[in-house]
Amino acid sequence: MPSITCKRRYPRISFVSSRQIVHLDDAQIVHKNLVVTQNLSPVGICLSAQDNIKPGAYFLVYLNNVEIQEALPTKKNLIKAGDYFLAQAIWSRPVDGGLNDIGATFFEREDSTLREVEIFTELVNANAMEGLAGVGGQVR
Repeated sequence: MPSITCKRRYPRISFVSSRQIVHLDDAQIVHKNLVVTQNLSPVGICLSAQDNIKPGAYFLVYLNNVEIQEALPTKKNLIKAGDYFLAQAIWSRPVDGGLNDIGATFFEREDSTLREVEIFTELVNANAMEGLAGVGGQVR
């Protein structure tokens, strides 16, 4: 059973696991990075990454539904495609070993802005196109 960290509006549930995130850089190039999650809540995630995902940056984080249901039995109606959930970095700080701890929020479908939906669509499409390029050569 995951341990729960309290004293917050939404308690953090310890959830240590290796996951993939997908984000775009300023040149719109897709980056896929492995990260280590630290904890989850119904509204966000904390993770450690080699890349410094700056506050305000959007990314997709891979979390399969079984794990989310086990860790967050009261999960909200989050924006996702398959097992990729939209997140936005809220804070980032360097830690030992050249890593960065990143705190990010998830987005509920009904509370999301058009801009957030557009960013989500752009990330999902970029991830799909990058995957297709790896299978059959360069996609234009």
